[in-house]
Amino acid sequence: PPPDRKWEKRPDPLEVVQACQDALQEVTVGLAGWKLVGLKCTESGLSVSWGRKKGFSAPPPESSVTDRADMAMRTVSVGTLAPRGDQELINPDVVTERYLRQNWPGRLERIPDDPPPPPPPNYEGEWSPPPTPWIKRSFTLKVPVLPWAVPEFIGGMPGVIVQNLALDGSGKSWTIKGVIYENRR
Repeated sequence: PPPDRKWEKRPDPLEVVQACQDALQEVTVGLAGWKLVGLKCTESGLSVSWGRKKGFSAPPPESSVTDRADMAMRTVSVGTLAPRGDQELINPDVVTERYLRQNWPGRLERIPDDPPPPPPPNYEGEWSPPPTPWIKRSFTLKVPVLPWAVPEFIGGMPGVIVQNLALDGSGKSWTIKGVIYENRR
């Protein structure tokens, strides 16, 4: 069987970013008596958590408060995002060049290939399919602005999967993590 083209079954990266932006608009982030301690978004939903500060306060709207009443959490669905469909990959040199042209700290590094597809039913003998015609690299970007304002690296690039967007504890920068499938040299 042919290898699994996983990126084609996942949504376009900028659609994930837009869905996260839409979900974030449904959450009251800053609240008297509560401090935002975590905000993370994936293609399935947005998770927000707050820590309680001193003083009187009502819990964040639509949140669940822990038994100790010191933390609150809320999850917002981003809805169902459509798979991107057929997409031909580009060469690693092009991906590297785009990465180097952006101006945010981060990492781009080779990661292990996906496991080979299983043998067909009733296959006998040793199964050693050829390697896939693509490789994978992970990427991490730290950006000082909202992720939806920085499509230069991930926008329009085939094979990109955004795994998550997370606001750091200080609330001053975002981390974008994902995987890029590229042609094997």
